[in-house]
Order: sequence, then C-alpha cells, then structure tokens
Amino acid sequence: MAISKKSTSIQQVEPDEKEPTSVAGLVLENRLGYALRRAQLAVFKHFNEAMQEHEIRPAQFSSLVVIEGYPGITQTNLAKVLDIDPPRIVSLINNLEERGLVAGAL
Repeated sequence: MAISKKSTSIQQVEPDEKEPTSVAGLVLENRLGYALRRAQLAVFKHFNEAMQEHEIRPAQFSSLVVIEGYPGITQTNLAKVLDIDPPRIVSLINNLEERGLVAGAL
C-alpha cells in the first residue's frame, strides 16, 4: 500500500504591494483553523463593541448566563462548565460582585 505524503512546501505570491493586506493566494486561505480563528476574532470584535458601554467581557457574560441558569452553582463548577482556571474564576466573580452584577458569594 502506497502512503501519500502531503506537500509541506510554503506557497509564495508575488507581492503587488509593499505591505500585504490579506492572505489571498497563501495556503492559510484554505485552512479551516485559520478561517475559524478569523471568525472568532470578528465575533469577539462585534461582542466587545456591543457590550463596551456595559464594560462586559465575553468570560463575564458567559459567567452571568451560567449563574442565572444554575442558581447556587459553585465557583468550582462554574470554572469546570466554562473551562476557565479556578483562580481566574475567583477574580472574575469578585469583579462581578464589586459591580453589583452578582449578589452574594458563590
């Protein structure tokens, strides 16, 4: 059985400009991981613009939604549900409590 090897050569394009403005013509253009990362950046940019006046970041928003959905959830469980390091959850919850967005310690 023959094993095919994927090409690992780097694509190069002739620069039309002094400073490139996109990845058009490069191998990244066809990579799912790159497309997903670009989509994530666009979504986070939109989220940050929409929530800027409330000074809410994505992790804070996610925490508030989970806390509302699971009243009485512990910080340990919240960290697991959101896949956030426990020390980070502590400071995140403290910040939300100081702002009056979460009542009482979890």
